[in-house]
Amino acid sequence: MNIYPLLTPQMFPVVWRRWLADYMDAHNLAYAFHCSHGQFVWRESYSNPVIDDLIERGTAAPNGTERAQIYHDIQQLVVYTCPSVIFPAYQSPF
Repeated sequence: MNIYPLLTPQMFPVVWRRWLADYMDAHNLAYAFHCSHGQFVWRESYSNPVIDDLIERGTAAPNGTERAQIYHDIQQLVVYTCPSVIFPAYQSPF
């Protein structure tokens, strides 16, 4: 069965997807999966202006405590507001 035609109009109730980070940075996953303009957010029609703002602030923040707190806040909001569940995948360093 070809389910791709059902994915585009968001008619399929459950979709298994996986993606390994291109590089180990919180922004890599936050933007792609949770920003309104991200590459993969269309699958669940998710949009949250608070998360969009936090992602933009996280991009501008220097590495350190402030940036870590911003991405922590993004993670907490996603857990409670996003309709998808992401299972972490192990990525080998080799």
